[in-house]
Amino acid sequence: METKWTAVERERDYWDDRYAKGCGSGRERNEQIWDLIEEEIKIEHVIDVGCGDLRLWGERSCQDYVGIDISEQVLRENVKRRPHWNFICAPAETFIPGITRENVFCFNMIYHILEPENVEQVLRNLCRYATKRIFIYTMIDNPFYPKVTDGNYQYYHSLEEYIPLFNEMGFALTSLELIDVAKKYGAPCGMYIFKRERSVEAPEKGVVVKVNGVFPLI
Repeated sequence: METKWTAVERERDYWDDRYAKGCGSGRERNEQIWDLIEEEIKIEHVIDVGCGDLRLWGERSCQDYVGIDISEQVLRENVKRRPHWNFICAPAETFIPGITRENVFCFNMIYHILEPENVEQVLRNLCRYATKRIFIYTMIDNPFYPKVTDGNYQYYHSLEEYIPLFNEMGFALTSLELIDVAKKYGAPCGMYIFKRERSVEAPEKGVVVKVNGVFPLI
């Protein structure tokens, strides 16, 4: 079995190579996703974990945006497209001190975590970053059954198993909306929306400094 960090490095290599070849992070039913988000919030004050190539955003703007991604390759391109947005190059497993926003997005990323032991840390980080809401778009069924992975770069993790973790961190699941993309994944995906109900101990403070428009590797 891979260690936590060898799995992370394999993920980093995969995505750097994919983006270097000009491959994107996939096309989804973007308008359905945005309809669900816009029913809940104005699209501002966002931390986007696993932001990828920003294809999901299209031409939408965001007043206060921080994108976190494991691929330095894609973030350098993102800085060119969105010079007024902030980006951090880091695995989702690494907690970035000193950043919180009202809303945290995590789309099409959970099923790319290749080591199950890392999932809990990623979800805790989402909770530590969000002061109001968390939006997670991921598989809601296992398309690989009886296995849990395609053996390549997708791994099914049941988010329902982690509901107690969100509750512990002060969040409640307020909505689960089905967005059927069964033809692509072999199983439907859905939008999980969590809302903060109580505060927990504040995370440690810190400062992250940009270098040449991109935050450094963490």
